[in-house]
Amino acid sequence: MFNGSEKMNFLRNNYIIAKKAFKNYKVYAILSIIMGLLGAFSPIFSNYLIKDALDIGSSSFSIQKFYKTLICFLIYTLAVSIFSNHFSRVYTPAKLNDIARNIDLKIFKHALKLPVKNYDDPGFLNTYNYILSNGVSSAFDAFNSFASLITEIFSLSILFTLIISLEYKLLIICFISSIINFIINLKLSKISYDEQKELVYPERKSSYVSRTFSLRFYMKELKTTMLAVPLIKLFKSSVDDKTEINVDYGKKYERLLNLQSLLSNLSLALSFVLLVNMFIDKKISAGEFAFAFNSFGQLSSSITSFLSIFPGMYRNSFVVEDILNFFSTPVCDEESGMELNEVDSIELKNASFSYDGTHENLKCINLKINKGEKVAFVGLNGAGKSTLASIITGLYKVDSGDYLINGSDAYTYKQKDLYKKFGIMLQDFNIYSLTAIENIFMDSSENISTIEKEQAFELIQRLALDNKYEDVNKLCETYLTSELEDGGLNLSGGEEQKLALSRILIKPYDVLIFDEPSSRLDAYSEKGIFDSILEAYKEKTVIFISHRLRNIKNVDRIYYIEDGKIIESGKHIDLMNKKGAYYELYKVSSQIEQ
Repeated sequence: MFNGSEKMNFLRNNYIIAKKAFKNYKVYAILSIIMGLLGAFSPIFSNYLIKDALDIGSSSFSIQKFYKTLICFLIYTLAVSIFSNHFSRVYTPAKLNDIARNIDLKIFKHALKLPVKNYDDPGFLNTYNYILSNGVSSAFDAFNSFASLITEIFSLSILFTLIISLEYKLLIICFISSIINFIINLKLSKISYDEQKELVYPERKSSYVSRTFSLRFYMKELKTTMLAVPLIKLFKSSVDDKTEINVDYGKKYERLLNLQSLLSNLSLALSFVLLVNMFIDKKISAGEFAFAFNSFGQLSSSITSFLSIFPGMYRNSFVVEDILNFFSTPVCDEESGMELNEVDSIELKNASFSYDGTHENLKCINLKINKGEKVAFVGLNGAGKSTLASIITGLYKVDSGDYLINGSDAYTYKQKDLYKKFGIMLQDFNIYSLTAIENIFMDSSENISTIEKEQAFELIQRLALDNKYEDVNKLCETYLTSELEDGGLNLSGGEEQKLALSRILIKPYDVLIFDEPSSRLDAYSEKGIFDSILEAYKEKTVIFISHRLRNIKNVDRIYYIEDGKIIESGKHIDLMNKKGAYYELYKVSSQIEQ
């Protein structure tokens, strides 16, 4: 059933679950066990009631004894029902939500510590999405499994004692059929796990399309273009893939489930024949016949339930293995290292980088930027400009060569210090369904001081966004996007870009990086923002990434990047006189912008 490695993982993983469950949620675990034990008595009590009813009138049984049994049964079942209703409908949902929240928060917090490069790996994304979907349910299953183990052992011991006193052959039939069922359930659990893993990728595709059709950001293009056609095609193909997977695994399920049904009917028929013969031979009364037959069914069900716990735990151990692997993924240690008080210089020496380990996105980059300098990275799309900016901010690490800050290895500084010193406006920035002030500071509103809020409003006025927010209070109260909030404010593309700019300008960064900061702005706003940045941040180091070359003519140095390499660098006038790649790009850019 298990190979050696699987057996060790099965035991280890479930031990980890049990230990964490009882350590963190003792009350819930104990109450779950108590509920199971109380429930185990009910069917046994019911069997005695049926037996007594059928034996009424016999010389050894009286109607008074039946009524006493009935009253005790009603009191017991009512008490269990009241306790069960509160436990399952009030206590459990609240507790399970608490468990779900804690597990998801741990996953989110660990995800934040992982290198950004992990998110470029489809395999990692599949596993990450799988544990997000199944991690919480695995914890719930763990509680249920261990509570059920104790309950079923208790129930089995009682039923075993009752039946063996009547006919040991019933036990033999029970155990044989249950063992075969156990083996089948093990196979079903493995099939279920494999199916869920295969469904992750097509589920990701269909969910992506569903999300695309639900957001305003995408709907404008969907309505005005034919983009819906390939998206619907992608959706259909993902559903077809899911159907193919479901059918393939469904056939495997079908064969095993049919075998289980055959086995169940056969064991039921054998037990029935055995008890009928005993009744004919007057070895048991009518009440004992009903008691034995019902107990046999309950014992068979209890053995099956007991053994089925292990296939569930077996399947659960695979999910736990994925979770353990996720949490063992090497993280960025953002707290250790030297303190970075000020950025005086940035230098890359023969630095190379690859997203996938095969194609080099940056090749032997050499550059140095001193404090207060204004530089620009230019080049065609896909040249490596944004990748270079991500390297400088510390989002990615170079694969070879050196990245130096103030002459020292950049990776010896605290990662968090790099994030505090380098502000980057990403080309693919996002607007979140939070308040405007939280979107600007990218922090919770309670962490933003009154002075900072007033500074943000002044900046909003400079960026000509004050028509959206009448005062500081409106800035703090207005939610952006209508995705989650009724009445949420939807900004235009240019307004979104100005708000994204405010995130960088409001913080005391040493180095400001603007990746296409004006792609959604009109010419007047664009010129005004470039001029104001160059004027207001004379003491700051500023890096521009832009296709609109007319705005970067006054920077100290321009780096022209092509196919991941710096092929030209210098001032605008020098590069124009050189009449190389930059000169050609500037000519084309000037003609387009006229």
